[in-house]
Amino acid sequence: MQDDPWTRLSAILRVVVTPDRRLRLSAIPVHVGPQPTLATGAAADSVRRRLRVRLSPTTVRKP
Repeated sequence: MQDDPWTRLSAILRVVVTPDRRLRLSAIPVHVGPQPTLATGAAADSVRRRLRVRLSPTTVRKP
């Protein structure tokens, strides 16, 4: 079970404090390993659903 690819997912949480002192949370989904890599597609959606936090805009790729 620990070798299942879904168990190697994690996220870098980005916290932004706005001028009106509100917190904005977003997540950068990553595959954990010796060298972490950006998680995309279904893996990124899984991280978003589990954390209930939107994905960081820098992780969205434009065609």
